[in-house]
Amino acid sequence: MKSTTLLVMRHAKSDWNLSHGDSDFDRVLSARGITDAPRMGQWIVDQNYTPDQIICSPAQRVRETILAAGKAWDLKEQQIKWDQAIYNASLHQLLAIVAADIYPGNINLMTGHNPGISELILYLSGDRVPAQASSNLMPTAAITVMQQKSINNPVDYGSWEIIDYMKPRLLP
Repeated sequence: MKSTTLLVMRHAKSDWNLSHGDSDFDRVLSARGITDAPRMGQWIVDQNYTPDQIICSPAQRVRETILAAGKAWDLKEQQIKWDQAIYNASLHQLLAIVAADIYPGNINLMTGHNPGISELILYLSGDRVPAQASSNLMPTAAITVMQQKSINNPVDYGSWEIIDYMKPRLLP
């Protein structure tokens, strides 16, 4: 059986200049985010991590990130599962999503927000951090690629191994 892979991506850089009445949920990407998202999508394709399944927060900045990144592999919006539970999710909420929605043997992509996604990566990897991550594990648009170590429970502490990592500033 093919191994299960999980790409965890943080949304690209968002614009903090909210218009009157806009909420955090409605924040759009900044100019840097608009540039970084497609570059990270191309990195996904170049590394042969094109996802079989995608599950994302429905926040505007995540929508813009994944749709821009997905142009690298001709993603259609109807292929995405938008899950409100990912928005501002705690570690325990994200673990429940991994348990319920990550397909064994597939390449899965989850896109969301910090601090939850950083906590998820640390928990699943047994507190291992890629050397390239420095002090901020998941800056905007970063991707951590994890592979399930065994067929045990996919939400056990340390049940995944980090196999790759990239953030926009490391791209050539």
